[in-house]
Amino acid sequence: MNKSVQGRPLRVALALPQGPPFIERMLRGFAEFAREHGAWSFTRKPEGFDISLGWLRAWQGDGALVMITNREDARIAESLPYPVVNLASHIDNLTIPTVTVDNREVGRLAAEHLLERGFKRLGYYGVPAFLYSRLRCEGFRRAIEKARGACEVLDAVAGRRTL
Repeated sequence: MNKSVQGRPLRVALALPQGPPFIERMLRGFAEFAREHGAWSFTRKPEGFDISLGWLRAWQGDGALVMITNREDARIAESLPYPVVNLASHIDNLTIPTVTVDNREVGRLAAEHLLERGFKRLGYYGVPAFLYSRLRCEGFRRAIEKARGACEVLDAVAGRRTL
Protein backbone atom coordinates (compact mmCIF):
# COMPACT_ATOMS: atom_id res chain seq x y z
CA MET A 1 0.00 0.00 0.00
CA ASN A 2 1.21 3.49 -0.81
CA LYS A 3 2.00 6.16 1.77
CA SER A 4 -1.00 8.27 0.86
CA VAL A 5 -3.66 8.76 -1.78
CA GLN A 6 -3.99 12.24 -3.30
CA GLY A 7 -2.39 13.83 -0.25
CA ARG A 8 -4.64 12.17 2.32
CA PRO A 9 -3.78 9.30 4.66
CA LEU A 10 -4.40 5.75 3.45
CA ARG A 11 -7.59 4.38 4.98
CA VAL A 12 -6.90 0.84 6.19
CA ALA A 13 -9.53 -1.41 7.75
CA LEU A 14 -8.48 -3.88 10.41
CA ALA A 15 -10.95 -6.77 10.44
CA LEU A 16 -9.35 -8.68 13.28
CA PRO A 17 -10.69 -10.14 16.51
CA GLN A 18 -9.94 -8.36 19.76
CA GLY A 19 -8.16 -9.79 22.74
CA PRO A 20 -5.70 -12.52 21.72
CA PRO A 21 -2.20 -11.33 22.66
CA PHE A 22 -0.70 -12.17 19.25
CA ILE A 23 -3.28 -9.90 17.59
CA GLU A 24 -2.50 -7.05 19.96
CA ARG A 25 1.20 -7.46 19.05
CA MET A 26 0.29 -7.34 15.34
CA LEU A 27 -1.70 -4.14 15.91
CA ARG A 28 1.29 -2.52 17.61
CA GLY A 29 3.40 -3.54 14.61
CA PHE A 30 0.92 -2.04 12.15
CA ALA A 31 0.85 1.21 14.11
CA GLU A 32 4.65 1.36 14.23
CA PHE A 33 4.90 0.68 10.48
CA ALA A 34 2.33 3.39 9.76
CA ARG A 35 4.24 5.91 11.91
CA GLU A 36 7.50 5.13 10.10
CA HIS A 37 6.20 4.88 6.53
CA GLY A 38 3.53 7.48 6.10
CA ALA A 39 0.08 8.57 6.94
CA TRP A 40 -2.34 5.72 7.55
CA SER A 41 -5.76 6.00 9.11
CA PHE A 42 -7.05 2.79 10.73
CA THR A 43 -10.67 1.70 11.10
CA ARG A 44 -11.61 -1.21 13.31
CA LYS A 45 -15.03 -2.51 14.20
CA PRO A 46 -15.22 -3.37 17.90
CA GLU A 47 -16.30 -7.01 18.02
CA GLY A 48 -15.31 -10.05 19.98
CA PHE A 49 -13.34 -13.07 18.84
CA ASP A 50 -15.43 -14.06 15.82
CA ILE A 51 -15.45 -11.08 13.48
CA SER A 52 -17.32 -11.08 10.18
CA LEU A 53 -16.00 -9.27 7.13
CA GLY A 54 -19.53 -8.24 6.09
CA TRP A 55 -19.08 -4.66 7.31
CA LEU A 56 -16.29 -4.15 4.76
CA ARG A 57 -18.83 -4.24 1.91
CA ALA A 58 -20.05 -0.75 2.83
CA TRP A 59 -16.73 0.60 4.07
CA GLN A 60 -15.05 3.21 1.85
CA GLY A 61 -11.32 2.78 2.16
CA ASP A 62 -8.04 1.99 0.45
CA GLY A 63 -7.29 -1.51 1.76
CA ALA A 64 -7.91 -4.02 4.52
CA LEU A 65 -5.95 -6.34 6.76
CA VAL A 66 -8.25 -9.22 7.67
CA MET A 67 -8.43 -12.66 9.23
CA ILE A 68 -10.39 -14.98 6.97
CA THR A 69 -11.68 -17.89 9.03
CA ASN A 70 -14.51 -19.21 6.86
CA ARG A 71 -15.55 -19.52 3.21
CA GLU A 72 -18.21 -16.80 3.42
CA ASP A 73 -15.63 -14.26 4.56
CA ALA A 74 -13.32 -15.47 1.77
CA ARG A 75 -16.06 -14.70 -0.77
CA ILE A 76 -16.60 -11.26 0.78
CA ALA A 77 -12.86 -10.49 0.71
CA GLU A 78 -12.62 -11.56 -2.94
CA SER A 79 -15.44 -9.19 -3.89
CA LEU A 80 -14.08 -6.05 -2.24
CA PRO A 81 -13.03 -3.19 -4.54
CA TYR A 82 -9.72 -2.53 -2.73
CA PRO A 83 -6.64 -4.61 -1.82
CA VAL A 84 -7.11 -7.15 0.97
CA VAL A 85 -4.42 -9.11 2.82
CA ASN A 86 -5.38 -12.13 4.91
CA LEU A 87 -3.50 -12.71 8.18
CA ALA A 88 -4.96 -16.10 9.12
CA SER A 89 -4.36 -19.67 8.02
CA HIS A 90 -7.70 -21.23 8.87
CA ILE A 91 -8.79 -22.34 5.41
CA ASP A 92 -6.90 -23.43 2.31
CA ASN A 93 -7.11 -22.53 -1.39
CA LEU A 94 -7.59 -18.80 -0.88
CA THR A 95 -7.08 -16.41 -3.76
CA ILE A 96 -6.47 -13.53 -1.33
CA PRO A 97 -2.80 -12.74 -0.60
CA THR A 98 -1.96 -14.22 2.81
CA VAL A 99 0.80 -13.39 5.27
CA THR A 100 1.15 -15.78 8.19
CA VAL A 101 3.64 -17.91 10.09
CA ASP A 102 5.15 -21.11 8.69
CA ASN A 103 2.85 -23.51 10.51
CA ARG A 104 4.78 -26.65 9.51
CA GLU A 105 7.84 -25.07 11.05
CA VAL A 106 5.88 -24.24 14.22
CA GLY A 107 4.99 -27.93 14.52
CA ARG A 108 8.56 -29.03 13.83
CA LEU A 109 9.97 -26.65 16.44
CA ALA A 110 7.46 -27.84 19.04
CA ALA A 111 8.41 -31.48 18.40
CA GLU A 112 12.13 -30.73 18.54
CA HIS A 113 11.67 -28.87 21.81
CA LEU A 114 10.07 -31.94 23.37
CA LEU A 115 12.52 -34.39 21.78
CA GLU A 116 15.47 -32.38 23.13
CA ARG A 117 14.05 -32.92 26.59
CA GLY A 118 14.11 -36.69 26.15
CA PHE A 119 10.47 -37.40 25.33
CA LYS A 120 10.01 -40.29 22.89
CA ARG A 121 6.23 -40.80 22.89
CA LEU A 122 4.42 -37.63 22.02
CA GLY A 123 0.96 -36.48 21.11
CA TYR A 124 -0.47 -33.71 18.98
CA TYR A 125 -3.83 -32.15 19.86
CA GLY A 126 -5.36 -30.10 17.10
CA VAL A 127 -8.42 -29.10 15.13
CA PRO A 128 -8.16 -30.59 11.63
CA ALA A 129 -10.93 -28.30 10.37
CA PHE A 130 -8.34 -25.50 10.44
CA LEU A 131 -5.50 -25.41 7.93
CA TYR A 132 -2.97 -24.11 10.46
CA SER A 133 -3.64 -27.07 12.74
CA ARG A 134 -3.23 -29.61 9.94
CA LEU A 135 0.05 -27.99 8.89
CA ARG A 136 1.38 -27.88 12.45
CA CYS A 137 0.44 -31.52 12.93
CA GLU A 138 2.28 -32.42 9.74
CA GLY A 139 5.45 -30.64 10.89
CA PHE A 140 5.17 -32.14 14.37
CA ARG A 141 4.67 -35.71 13.11
CA ARG A 142 7.46 -35.51 10.55
CA ALA A 143 9.94 -34.35 13.19
CA ILE A 144 8.88 -37.13 15.58
CA GLU A 145 9.08 -39.78 12.85
CA LYS A 146 12.49 -38.50 11.74
CA ALA A 147 13.71 -38.95 15.33
CA ARG A 148 12.13 -42.44 15.37
CA GLY A 149 9.72 -41.45 18.11
CA ALA A 150 6.05 -42.28 18.45
CA CYS A 151 3.32 -39.73 17.84
CA GLU A 152 -0.39 -40.01 18.52
CA VAL A 153 -2.85 -37.44 17.20
CA LEU A 154 -6.02 -36.38 18.98
CA ASP A 155 -8.36 -34.51 16.68
CA ALA A 156 -10.67 -32.00 18.32
CA VAL A 157 -13.92 -30.75 16.82
CA ALA A 158 -14.07 -27.08 15.93
CA GLY A 159 -16.78 -25.25 17.81
CA ARG A 160 -18.01 -21.79 18.53
CA ARG A 161 -17.21 -20.02 21.75
CA THR A 162 -20.13 -19.24 24.01
CA LEU A 163 -20.38 -17.29 27.22
